[in-house]
Amino acid sequence: MSTDRPRLFKIIAAIYNDVLVNKYKDQHFWILGTFIPTFLVSRLLVHSSPRIFLQVHNQHVHHFTYGIVILAVSGYLAIVRKGKSPAWLAAVFGVGLALAVDETGMWLHLTDRYYNDTSENALILVIAFLINVVYFREFWARVVKGIVGWVRGH
Repeated sequence: MSTDRPRLFKIIAAIYNDVLVNKYKDQHFWILGTFIPTFLVSRLLVHSSPRIFLQVHNQHVHHFTYGIVILAVSGYLAIVRKGKSPAWLAAVFGVGLALAVDETGMWLHLTDRYYNDTSENALILVIAFLINVVYFREFWARVVKGIVGWVRGH
């Protein structure tokens, strides 16, 4: 039993390194890492305190508006800067993405109904996409390379 413990610790350390430590320099990791908590906090606030919102001239400003503004500003900054954008900018982009995607159904269907299938489907798709980009990017690159090679061979 005692010989299994060091092996277990090695497995846990390897998983920790693969899932977190080796990914922290990857901008996609920071987008995912801020997207999920921002989405959870926004849903929690809307559910627990639906009266907390900005109102301008008796007009409710939904949080997708903040998300779109954050996406525009962070996207602009990422485009105009020289070289690779820093992780903090990717994190800001993730916050904006979560706020915008959380209310996708509202702005696609022009409705004030917060809970709808379109928003939830969009959230699932974006989270699945980001997880695949962060953790399975090499796998998908090999799949695409294999498909391209196969198509060119036929």
